Amino acid sequence: MRNLEHYALLSGAFLAIGSNADAQVVYTDIDPDLYTDGSFQSLDIDVDGIADFGFYMYFYTSWFDVQYSMVYMQALHSGAAIENAAYAWWIPSTGAIALDAGAAIGSAGNFDMPPGEDLALLAALKSYNPGFSCSSSSFSPHDQLFFGFPGVGDKYVGIRLGEPGNYHYGWIRLSVPYHIVCTVPMGQSFELIAHDYALNLTANASILAGEVAVDYCHPPTPFTPLVGATAAKISWESVAEAEAYLVQYRQTGVATWTEKIISSTKTSKLIKSLNCNTAYEWQVSSICDSGAVQSPPCALQTFTTEACRIGVDEDVLTGITLFPNPVIDALHISAEEGIHSVIILNINGKLMKEQIFGSPEDISIDVADFPAGVYLIQLQTESGTSSDKFVKAE
Repeated sequence: MRNLEHYALLSGAFLAIGSNADAQVVYTDIDPDLYTDGSFQSLDIDVDGIADFGFYMYFYTSWFDVQYSMVYMQALHSGAAIENAAYAWWIPSTGAIALDAGAAIGSAGNFDMPPGEDLALLAALKSYNPGFSCSSSSFSPHDQLFFGFPGVGDKYVGIRLGEPGNYHYGWIRLSVPYHIVCTVPMGQSFELIAHDYALNLTANASILAGEVAVDYCHPPTPFTPLVGATAAKISWESVAEAEAYLVQYRQTGVATWTEKIISSTKTSKLIKSLNCNTAYEWQVSSICDSGAVQSPPCALQTFTTEACRIGVDEDVLTGITLFPNPVIDALHISAEEGIHSVIILNINGKLMKEQIFGSPEDISIDVADFPAGVYLIQLQTESGTSSDKFVKAE
């Protein structure tokens, strides 16, 4: 299923608490909380760039000034479903079930929606007296509230992602504060707050409402990549608790990720053999606690490789990339190991520049004052000497 497939790289990647001891649970704290008092909001549970569930409110006045205020949760594609039950209030409706912490969410629950429906009510209010005062003896607000979420504090809604035979169950913690109708307009009677969520990445395994990973593992913060025509170097900020990183990248529009496990001593990955003038996307996760816990991926990142070039190959060195190439002023050199020194010769063998470095993996050389032409560059790295060429443009 979409973004969930990459966790197959890590056997037993997640450790969960509670009775569901073998579950592979990934937990996400929504910070800041997702909030709405009317506008549409959505959540991308598996962080693949496609929203899975949406939330919105609806206010309706019928005949005889009877007014209704409703809060909906919506499954946004065919692979998303909400645990629900049939309710009867003023009309038969499908409502999300308000679960308490510890409730089991799995195959025993009802995730089938009525034909043609993708909405489940979280809260509803019906008022026959929209203009009454708070002192009205006929006002009974609790009798007018419907469904399990309004005004009761935090509750959990069960969710399901995937296709038959490969379902993944999870939860979202919600609260739906309620305001007495006589003190606010009817359409402002509800708010919705989504606090956090979790998903069990073991196919067809249940999860408990509120179940989270034992040790929270923070996702890395990505940096802007260095990009050439056929290579790019992606990088991210170090995460203190990370013992390794899982890097994913793919051409935009392609379903399958290329995935690499990177040591925690490195915070970058040189991606080679890319197509020129092509859009790519990437993300990185932290792996913690001896592989028992993995963070959600960082937000989806994108880059586009530079225009195609004739007669210039950025990717002829093992683990070393030069870009941009051709270059006008600063030549960036990226390696998968430390660079000790660089020597640049012109096509006639004349020494143009020599520099010593302290073994960084990324360096920049100023070639702005070089005449236009082809140059040979020799690099001394931790594993030996490599040579390549670059073109200096006007």
